[in-house]
Amino acid sequence: IANMKIGTPPKTFRLLIDSGSADLWVGATGCRSDAGGDCGNHTFLGQDSSSSYVQSKDDWAIGYVSGSVWGYIVHDDVSIAGLPLKNLTFGVAFNESAEFTGYLVTLISKGNIIC
Repeated sequence: IANMKIGTPPKTFRLLIDSGSADLWVGATGCRSDAGGDCGNHTFLGQDSSSSYVQSKDDWAIGYVSGSVWGYIVHDDVSIAGLPLKNLTFGVAFNESAEFTGYLVTLISKGNIIC
């Protein structure tokens, strides 16, 4: 588990490091699960929580063995271990097919489909 600060003002997100995928994503404000409820015990990101948040019109999805998520590609300011990354591109999940207990993130790599 890693902590990452996202947004303006920065909020701390607890992220799972997933070596099997290359996409960074967090839960979006208003995220819903296929079971009909909200997306669980997450810190959420959206326009109301970050003045530097910019949502694109491009959608995004990723599947895992345990379920899938879909949402939109966004840009926001991120800080990893004190290193600021301005206007980073990543995904926000508006729907989860299964309950994820934490956020998923991998180290940014060439395989990242959100570029």
